Amino acid sequence: VKGGRDLQTHSLEDWMERGYSALRVMENHLKTNEYFAAGHLTVADIAMYGYTHVANQCDFDLSGYPSVRAWLKRVEQHPGFVAMSQSADTPAERIKAVETGMLPPTINYRTPDPECDLDYVPNVARAQQVEVALSNAMGLGGHNGCIMVARWRG
Repeated sequence: VKGGRDLQTHSLEDWMERGYSALRVMENHLKTNEYFAAGHLTVADIAMYGYTHVANQCDFDLSGYPSVRAWLKRVEQHPGFVAMSQSADTPAERIKAVETGMLPPTINYRTPDPECDLDYVPNVARAQQVEVALSNAMGLGGHNGCIMVARWRG
């Protein structure tokens, strides 16, 4: 089965460089603006927050981006903000699955349910081209957050 690194169109170093480039753009914008699209929280901030607050899970270091870190705190202090649970099902894992072509395993999968014929990845990662991935997080009080990532075609 062809997969993993063979499915990449660019190297991990390029991916990290592009991520840091995006963080620099964010940092420069946030040096003179409190939010991204207006003087208040908008859907642009909500969309950007979804990935930025877990950047460290993809080995991005935010210590050199004080305006980005201050913006993250502003978003989190906004009335109505609901912290989403951290789990093994993170947006970072979905991004890496699309980027590397490796499906993360379903851990502790021991007894298949014959009534549920989903394509599980039992206990060991599997190489497979991933075009679109979904990350779902449950928050306190019945809140739900969902992020979909797709392979860039540009």
